[in-house]
Amino acid sequence: VGGYAYSGNLELKQMVNKFYQNGIGVIAAVDLYDFSSEFLQNLNKIDREYYLTDDEKIDINQYMVQKYIKDLIDYLSIEYKFEGIKIENMGKLTVDLVNSISSILDSINSNIILYGDGSYEQENQNLAGENNLSKLNGVSMINGSLSYGLLGNINDGVSTGVLTNNFSDSSMESIKFALLSGMATNYIDYSLVQGVSYHNSWGNTTSYQLVNYITAAKGLSIHDKLFLNGISSNTLMQQKVILAYGTLMVSGGIPCITAG
Repeated sequence: VGGYAYSGNLELKQMVNKFYQNGIGVIAAVDLYDFSSEFLQNLNKIDREYYLTDDEKIDINQYMVQKYIKDLIDYLSIEYKFEGIKIENMGKLTVDLVNSISSILDSINSNIILYGDGSYEQENQNLAGENNLSKLNGVSMINGSLSYGLLGNINDGVSTGVLTNNFSDSSMESIKFALLSGMATNYIDYSLVQGVSYHNSWGNTTSYQLVNYITAAKGLSIHDKLFLNGISSNTLMQQKVILAYGTLMVSGGIPCITAG
């Protein structure tokens, strides 16, 4: 849901409430780092040097910036009754800040899910990226290993996975990583796992901390990916799709099904 930016959006509240009445929770995707230029310009008018960094990004190390973020999460969860929060750019926030957000959500509703995308190139001991997942409390993270193992890179039509007969060691280890919830085990060669940046750091996590997917909001759909990899028969295509999502549902962690 993207309409949360409008605090007076009555229609959004009505929609979320209708889902809630029918036993369906709504997750809001929020970016707490890459704010709009209009919002940053307003902060500039208050105090440019306090709220922003030299590269015109929000300065997450400042107390009032952290307070704003925590107040925003508190407001969204209570006002809109969201059942989950997905943090875009979570690896740009500090571990302490994300844990504070988790505590706020837990105090509102212990069933709220909090997760983010933590695939970042640079390891930092203070930021909430993949390498620090074990330091995050009640926080889950998107895991791309199953997608890579089954399909290859969904951002191109060339690479392949197990569904198109690529039974390489990296494809097989990537699937096992998802099936075993990323747990530390001698059954996985972590150096071969694709779709995650810091393979070994996932070993001290619990299964609910992995959010597995086949295809994501960005990239090819499973149909297009398989078609570009040479699957033209509708019957075979259907069988491949069923096998993919069956594997997703039996993997350790939380299944994320994206359509569209």
